[in-house]
Amino acid sequence: MYFLLTFKNISIKIYLNRYMEVFYLKFPFIKMNIIQYIYVNKEMTGYSFMKYCKERGINVSSGTIYPHLKELEDLGMITHRKDGKRKIYTITKDGKLWLEKLSKNDIPKILQGFVEKFYKSIFTTIWNDKDSILKLKNSLSELQKGIDNYIDYLDKKEDKN
Repeated sequence: MYFLLTFKNISIKIYLNRYMEVFYLKFPFIKMNIIQYIYVNKEMTGYSFMKYCKERGINVSSGTIYPHLKELEDLGMITHRKDGKRKIYTITKDGKLWLEKLSKNDIPKILQGFVEKFYKSIFTTIWNDKDSILKLKNSLSELQKGIDNYIDYLDKKEDKN
């Protein structure tokens, strides 16, 4: 199941899993946050990252985090060492490089508030609660208007050149 976001002539499908959780947008968001968390804290465990997410209102489970850690490790972005039963993850040189490139590709400041509100809405939506879904719909609508305005801005900028 999915719903479609349309911004002028650009469409994005947002896929939902059988539990009505967004997984198309969630995965890149989690991976990016894992890398940033490790970069800032030098190392992490899966549990420490889950705790970090929970403190920020992002509901993730070990079933979400550990596959991302494995994939990031397979991609060479992070590595781990064993400490008893725990795995302690650290960022690799490639992971640092990726993070540097990502930081140069920031969301335009004009859109940042809209994007942050939408991401927060996705992760805090209670799918069987109408008010919660209406809040998500509202943040989605605001994001769409913000992106439409930004596209207009880019078109005007392009016309000047």
